[in-house]
Amino acid sequence: MEKSLDDYDNHLKCLRLKVEEFIGRTVRTPKDFDFLCHVIEDQKLPRVSSTTLKRIWGYIQDGGSPRISTLDILSQLIGFKDWESFCNSEIAAECHEAEIKAQEAYRISRRSWLGIGLTVGVVLTGLLILFIRVHAGEQYRPMVNEQAILKLVQSEKTKTRVLHRGDSFRDEAAVLETFGIYSVDVPWNMRVPGLANVFVTSVTYHHPNWHNEGDSLEMCPQLKTYWTPDSMHLPKVRREAVLYNRFCYFNYSANNEIHLYFLRGIRDERFTFIGIYKFSKQLSNFDYHTYVRIADNCNLDYLSELNKLGGPQKVRK
Repeated sequence: MEKSLDDYDNHLKCLRLKVEEFIGRTVRTPKDFDFLCHVIEDQKLPRVSSTTLKRIWGYIQDGGSPRISTLDILSQLIGFKDWESFCNSEIAAECHEAEIKAQEAYRISRRSWLGIGLTVGVVLTGLLILFIRVHAGEQYRPMVNEQAILKLVQSEKTKTRVLHRGDSFRDEAAVLETFGIYSVDVPWNMRVPGLANVFVTSVTYHHPNWHNEGDSLEMCPQLKTYWTPDSMHLPKVRREAVLYNRFCYFNYSANNEIHLYFLRGIRDERFTFIGIYKFSKQLSNFDYHTYVRIADNCNLDYLSELNKLGGPQKVRK
């Protein structure tokens, strides 16, 4: 069926929105377009130039329409076969319906001072959130000597305790108590009190949903994780899994957290300490996420030093 110009515009607007949701940021500045180019290349999709993306987002207005092949690539980025599949999807239909409702709400608001006030309030709130996000994104942590910190963190000189690779604990509670954690919300991944970037992660080797795979003989120098929920045979569930794993990729890349990993099932039913890990963007992709061991042992007196190795950072060019 031939699509109207309004349908095309609505679908294109929806595609832009879903791409922004997927990469976790709005696309407004030249840096944003460069970032999107890199994301597309990371997924081994055909290259799309920054200039082409600027035209699609209206940053450059030359009156031309994007090629279908380019829209195919953007549709594939968010999990669809091509542009036509995206246009015929439930997501596009929901976007179209939401757009109609938004336009109707806008027409009503023009006839009401209250509606105008609410609209202005929403816009100002959105601008405030955008301002906070932009400035938060401009922060970076100072350069640190990673090797010196790791040497200190693995030092045997301590007033409390050194965790060695292979030490085991009876259960999650015993692991968390070692770090002074007694109030538990998410027992398998808890932040160390007072440290923004250091987490205690207690998970199961070869978990049916999260997997946690690696070389058991070497106690997993690299640990691969990815989410496959129950009922993966259902198309909707498979799509949710794809999108969630892609979200995790961007989230882990941005947060740059340090994890002290305890793995159940690699030896027995106890939780075994396997080392200190960081997320590796180079060894990860949208489908699975790889953590690399950066230290075998952990001196609990120097966790605050370990905290310096984590956290979002801005790379200076």
